[in-house]
Amino acid sequence: MCQETVAPSKGPASPYTQQTEAPVGEKRVEMRVGDRVYDVTQFVKRHPGGSVIAYYAQQDATDAFDAFHQRSDKAKKVLNSLPSRPVADHDAKSFSAGDRAFIEDFRSFRQELIDEGYFDPSYAHVAYRLVELVAMFVLHFWLLSIGRWGLAAIVGGIATGRAGWVQHEGGHNSLTGIPWIDKAIQRVAIAFGVLTYGWKWNDTHNRHHATPQKVDHDFDIDTLPFVAFYKEALQIGRNRKSASKQWLKYQHWSFLPISAGLTGFAWAFYLHPKSYLLKKSRRDLVTFVLVVLRLVAHYLCCPAGWSLLPRVMSFVLTGFIGGMYLFGNFSVSHTHLPVTFRDENRNWVEYGINYTMNVDPNPVVSWWMGYLNCQIEHHLFPSMPQFRQTKLTHRTRAFCEKHGLNYQSMNYFQAVKATLMNLKHVADHISAADADKED
Repeated sequence: MCQETVAPSKGPASPYTQQTEAPVGEKRVEMRVGDRVYDVTQFVKRHPGGSVIAYYAQQDATDAFDAFHQRSDKAKKVLNSLPSRPVADHDAKSFSAGDRAFIEDFRSFRQELIDEGYFDPSYAHVAYRLVELVAMFVLHFWLLSIGRWGLAAIVGGIATGRAGWVQHEGGHNSLTGIPWIDKAIQRVAIAFGVLTYGWKWNDTHNRHHATPQKVDHDFDIDTLPFVAFYKEALQIGRNRKSASKQWLKYQHWSFLPISAGLTGFAWAFYLHPKSYLLKKSRRDLVTFVLVVLRLVAHYLCCPAGWSLLPRVMSFVLTGFIGGMYLFGNFSVSHTHLPVTFRDENRNWVEYGINYTMNVDPNPVVSWWMGYLNCQIEHHLFPSMPQFRQTKLTHRTRAFCEKHGLNYQSMNYFQAVKATLMNLKHVADHISAADADKED
């Protein structure tokens, strides 16, 4: 759960914004978990998951805490060590997660799924995912060694994407269910497979899960200068000063073949290395060695007669295909949905249902999307093995219908179209704004 402190917005600020933006120690930062209110004012600075904890300041964080820390006894011990007090009558409104009957029904639903074994790991499934990943990289390097650079790039790009899916599950502790093993799998998969850094991924991805589609919180929609997913991005988005309006006017054409690949390279060769170098306490030698090993393996597996240029170009092509596969599939599940702003709060269930959507599951789509096509279930229950989520969509839909919520799901091609059309609408908005200025 976390984000860096940002400057207050102009104009009236909500109490929540004032609390989370105040320097730590000047104002008390509290949150509710269960039947107690915890003072996390000092803990924000040393929270292992980063400042994302501040996203739920002055709110009921029970469901977020349970989702993020379901398998962590240490997190529960740390929570219990913090200053706390019982929830008082005057806290009912301040620390409310919304309609209590609705929230309690969700918690009962979650407990039913736990009791029925939906959160239990499948070691056979984990073995299949790992064997598949190793086999794809072996095939990639073999194709490269015999000079079949085109096929090698396709296989390697897909392997890169699937390494991304595996490390993602490791980060959520939803593979074996044993946190240290899952994090070890993640470290290997993300470093060798995606050339990125597990801690940095977890830091930004937890922010996405804490507040999906929330501006200045969810890094999945803070993608300037490459892409603008919402109309206000050029006014309030991160990196807006470096964005080119001319580029963004055609973003619906450039997103999949260019921007997705560029984003992958920006992560691998700028954002993640920068974080690795600056966060001295978070550095680990294994990540560095595995990234170097992947680069060296690619170079050495190229035919002996190749000069440096084709070796580099085959690597770039592989990376671009991997970026298209990963970021193209990530984007279809939420980036075209409405956004919320810094002074707007939703509860855990509303974020998961109203600000994500599913891609209709079938064996092909579920495999192609790394079992992340059921984003509603994934956001409600992030520590549940993802392959199980396809089996409970009808129950989640029934829960939504019971409470008057819109369970959003569409087929894969509709989802891709919705994503590209949203990019076009934003591009048209930018063009229209430019035209108005000229007039």
